[in-house]
Amino acid sequence: MALKKNVLITGGSGYLSGRIGNFLIKEKFNVRFASRKKKIRKNFSYINWNSSKSIKKNFTDIDSIIHTAGPNYDECKKNFNKSKKFYDKITKKIIYIANQCKIKKIIFFSTIMVYDQNLKIISEKTKKFSKDNYAKLNLIAENHILNYLPQTKLNRIVVRISNAIGAPINKSANCWHLLCNNICKSLILKNKIILDTNGQQKKNFISINEICKKIKYLLNSNKNNISINLVSNHNLKVLEITNIIKMIYEKIYKKKSIIKIGNKRVKNNFKKINTIYNFNKIKNNNMELLKTEIKNTLLFCKKTFK
Repeated sequence: MALKKNVLITGGSGYLSGRIGNFLIKEKFNVRFASRKKKIRKNFSYINWNSSKSIKKNFTDIDSIIHTAGPNYDECKKNFNKSKKFYDKITKKIIYIANQCKIKKIIFFSTIMVYDQNLKIISEKTKKFSKDNYAKLNLIAENHILNYLPQTKLNRIVVRISNAIGAPINKSANCWHLLCNNICKSLILKNKIILDTNGQQKKNFISINEICKKIKYLLNSNKNNISINLVSNHNLKVLEITNIIKMIYEKIYKKKSIIKIGNKRVKNNFKKINTIYNFNKIKNNNMELLKTEIKNTLLFCKKTFK
């Protein structure tokens, strides 16, 4: 019998970290969560990113780290210098201490927003990046993850995630500003959807369940020193995904809802996304996975907010 792998998930109170952690626990991994916030679940430990002692304590007896912690888009926009410290200095510290603790693998969560948003074709070979603050800081961290202390035996993987769809494990997760979750919550509370834009911009959407499966694969793989785009083959207009959510909502709750569309025009992005390390092709139909996640998110909102 193979030994269980000890996995530490940073940003342990977050949206994706909660779902990934629960998935890995069901898959028989030993999972521990670390966060700057107070204890909110089992297998949880406090971490102070400014304290090497605290980091080392959390990294002890760990095989792999899934690093999801870090300032979000709004935080990077509001306080660039503070956010830069985390993505720059603390990322280096994480690699240094991971090497000391003989960690075998680190998977860093980045975003496909690092790419120039005006490109029509995107792949891991794309070299044209966005000048947005959030993109700049993620690229700094990516560089440290892949290149800092190159002599270490630490396996390093960067995953650039597109727009994840799925219910959180609890309502306190910082996810209700995200498009699909916001739409689901609005339908449950108000029976309507209000879009700020004209809904014509395109985005790539991937189910969280699919992300979880890819992370499990990467934890068990020998892949090293690579960047991977975790995307689906569905690039949908905002109005298209809105109508899909609306349709599922009306089917579940047997009532009509309305969509109010704004006038703001936004450029179409991600008309086509190519992935070289294409882990997103699995036997299940991706659209069915998205619909299942949408249904579960609506049910979660109904249970939580009503």
